[in-house]
Amino acid sequence: MSSLASLPLAASGILGSAAATAQDRYPNRAIKLIVPFGPGSSTDIAARIWGEVIGKQLGGASVIVDNRAGAGGNIGATAAARSAPDGYTFLYSTATTWAIAPFIYPDLAYQPIHDFLPVAVTTSVPTVLVVSGDSDIRTFQDLSARIKAAPDRHNYGSNGVGASSHIACKLLANRLGVPNLLHVPFKQGSQGVMSEVMAGRLTFAVDSWSVVGPLVRAGRLRALGATAGKRLARRHTRRHRRSLA
Repeated sequence: MSSLASLPLAASGILGSAAATAQDRYPNRAIKLIVPFGPGSSTDIAARIWGEVIGKQLGGASVIVDNRAGAGGNIGATAAARSAPDGYTFLYSTATTWAIAPFIYPDLAYQPIHDFLPVAVTTSVPTVLVVSGDSDIRTFQDLSARIKAAPDRHNYGSNGVGASSHIACKLLANRLGVPNLLHVPFKQGSQGVMSEVMAGRLTFAVDSWSVVGPLVRAGRLRALGATAGKRLARRHTRRHRRSLA
């Protein structure tokens, strides 16, 4: 079985025994981390960081990140599930493919519980609600008032139907009383979404701080709120720190 995610400790656990010959030792070829979202997404960023760590702890092994974006992560997850169970292909994903997809896709091509062996949770980051840095929407209250006053003029973007970014925005729209607010999914992931938010063609979006943070610091996005259990440290937000709730 392929694994849900990867940690150095999990990788160490599948090394060959000391009695094995150098040719038989694991790994003797490149390890692949399938990321079911596009380059620049929070999952992609984390996978590349962990790929370097895993490679070093496995004696300089080659770890390749393979982006298989589309269908809210289902394309990449399916590819991982169908891969050879030889310890060389891992799925580095989020709760989207593990806990959300089975409930919204009746004909899912893989079964998370049966097709994957979870290894570890590697990363936990806050997600942040953002609008364009050039927008005159400066607080969550501003956003709420604008959308309620003219819902047909507003929209939001996500990394795909069923992605965690979609679920978060949909929940927000429901709580604002506009469940039919236009959703624009992007196959290419976070970069496409944030480009449209910065250009003002999308009203808002939600993504991890690892994705939006540099853009907030640069003034290209404005953060209105975060899903963290406590307020984000001011040193993280710089010029737009007061807009975080």
